[in-house]
Amino acid sequence: MKPVRTILAVALSLACGVALAQDVADFTVLAGKAVTCTDSSVKGDVGLANAGPITNTGCTITGAIEEGTVAAQTAYATFLGDYASLEYQPPCDFYNVPLAGAFLPPGVYCYDAAVTVTGSTLTLVGSATDSWVFRIGTLGTGALTGTNFNVVMTGGATCDNDVLWWTAEAATLTDSAFTGSILAGADITVTRGSLAGQVLAGGTGTTTVRTGAVTLTNTVVDFCPTNAPPPVPPLLPVFVIGDVEPHAVGNAVNFWGAQWWKNNIMSGIVSPGASRASFKGFATRAELVCGGFWESVPGNSPPPPATIPAEIAVVVTSTVVKNGPNLSGNIAQIVVVSQDGGYGPNPGHAGNGLVTSVICTQPQ
Repeated sequence: MKPVRTILAVALSLACGVALAQDVADFTVLAGKAVTCTDSSVKGDVGLANAGPITNTGCTITGAIEEGTVAAQTAYATFLGDYASLEYQPPCDFYNVPLAGAFLPPGVYCYDAAVTVTGSTLTLVGSATDSWVFRIGTLGTGALTGTNFNVVMTGGATCDNDVLWWTAEAATLTDSAFTGSILAGADITVTRGSLAGQVLAGGTGTTTVRTGAVTLTNTVVDFCPTNAPPPVPPLLPVFVIGDVEPHAVGNAVNFWGAQWWKNNIMSGIVSPGASRASFKGFATRAELVCGGFWESVPGNSPPPPATIPAEIAVVVTSTVVKNGPNLSGNIAQIVVVSQDGGYGPNPGHAGNGLVTSVICTQPQ
C-alpha cells in the first residue's frame, strides 16, 4: 500500500488529494464493535477493535485478520480522529446537490440530512488525481442509503482515497456498484454488488466504548484493485452548447430548445447549415471526456428526458456535422450548468442556466 497523508493535511489542500492516516489506510474493513462477513470477498486487511471474534461465513479475505489486536485498536483510534476532522474540514463547496443522474466535478459536497439514491448512476467527472468528499448529515443526523446506486469515475479510481463518503449515522448499500471509502458514524451494511474503497464504521464511538458494525453479504470489497483496466469514458446522453457564446463560470447559456441554433454559434465548420438549424441541443450519446465526441442518433433532435437534475454536465462543441440521418460533433469543453427550472422536453420550454464550473478543456 502506498504512503498516504493524514486528513488534516487534506483539509489544507484538497486539490492535492484525499487520504487517511497510514494505519487506517492499511484496512479495507474496520469496525469498532463487530464485523460479519457472509459469502463475500474482501481484498485487503479486516480489523475489529473489540476483542472479537469476526464472524466469517463463506468469506474470502486476502489480507490479515486483526481481532482486538494492537494494530486494529490503533487504527480504530486514528479513524476516530480522521472521522472527527472530516466532519468540518475541508470546507463545503456545494450544498445539497442531488446525486441521482448527476455529473459532478471535484469538490466537497455537503448535505444537511440523510441521502437516499435508488436506481441511478452518479458520474464523478475528473482525473484520477482529483478528489471528491461527500459529507452527509451536517446538521447532526443523516444516513446514506443506496439501492442500485452506481458511482463511476471518468478518470478512474486510485488507491489514494480520492473519494470519501462521511456520514453522521449509518450507510446501507444494496445491489450497488459503489466507488469511494465510507467513514460512517454508525454501522455499514453492504448487500450484493461491489464497493471499490474502504468501509470504516463507528466514527461516533470512543477508544473505550467502541461502536460501529460492518456487515457484508454476497458482495466484493476491494480498496486497491490491481491490474485494473484503464477507464473508458462513458457514453451518455448530454446537452450541447456552442463554443463562441460566453460559457465561463457565471455566464448564462441555452442548452436546449427551438432557438438553440440562434443562441449557440460555433467557431468550426458547420455542414450543412440546415442541420444546425434543426438541432435543438440534445445528443443521444457522448464520450464524456474533453477531446471526445457527441452524436445525435438518429436524426436531428431526439426527445430529451422529461426531467433533468438541478446540476448537469453540458458539452461545449465547435462543430455540428451531418452524416446521413445523424449529427455529431467534437467535445472542446465540459462544463457544469445549474439549470433555472424552466426546462421541459418540448423544445418550446427552453433549457437555460448558469455555468458553475468548468470540468475540462481539450488540449490545444
